[in-house]
Amino acid sequence: MPRKKLLCLAVSRKMRGTCIAGIDAETRTWLRPVNAGGAELYENDIRYQRRGDLPKLLDVIEIAVTQPEPLYYQPENWVIDRTFPWRKTYNLLEGQRTDRRKVLDGLLSDQEYVLGNASDRLTPEECRNLKSSIMLIKVATATFEVTLSVRHSLQVRAHFTYQGNEYNLVVTDIAWENVIRTNALGRYQYDTPFYLTIGLGQKLPALNAHFKLVAGVIPVSIL
Repeated sequence: MPRKKLLCLAVSRKMRGTCIAGIDAETRTWLRPVNAGGAELYENDIRYQRRGDLPKLLDVIEIAVTQPEPLYYQPENWVIDRTFPWRKTYNLLEGQRTDRRKVLDGLLSDQEYVLGNASDRLTPEECRNLKSSIMLIKVATATFEVTLSVRHSLQVRAHFTYQGNEYNLVVTDIAWENVIRTNALGRYQYDTPFYLTIGLGQKLPALNAHFKLVAGVIPVSIL
């Protein structure tokens, strides 16, 4: 089975499992490892072979895949080989391997909008016009909000400006969401730059829409 080396830029909630996504080290294109049918990954799928850790942002991971399985709203999907244990090669924050900011700056999107428009969602028809359903952007500041979803559960949202347009998107980055949601309901301004990985979720049939999600949050200050 083909093996891929992936720079992890998203560790995100997805249904009852996890969504991992990043840059293929060989092709420098986005890759989202999934189970068949675009299904979420589970801890047994992604736990590292040696120490048993789970993937983190900026890990460089070796995985095995069986075949590409693009969906109209997620063309980057590859089905994983579940018999091959994932292996962490290193994390970009470890040691003095390279200029970390330069690496991420080289992966930034040059698109005018976040995934096609200035809204928080896309119709299925709009999704089909996208070349990629994931992008990495850099913002000067961000405000993270702890609020209640329409189902009255705690939700974290990110407010930011990109290319002159204001966005308000749900945060699904597992680690960052856990940090922010310990605060009381309200908005919390961070006057520091962030790299944000933006992805596209599954369709909500009632609204006939796919919502944009902040699937990875990397403060520039940690690099």
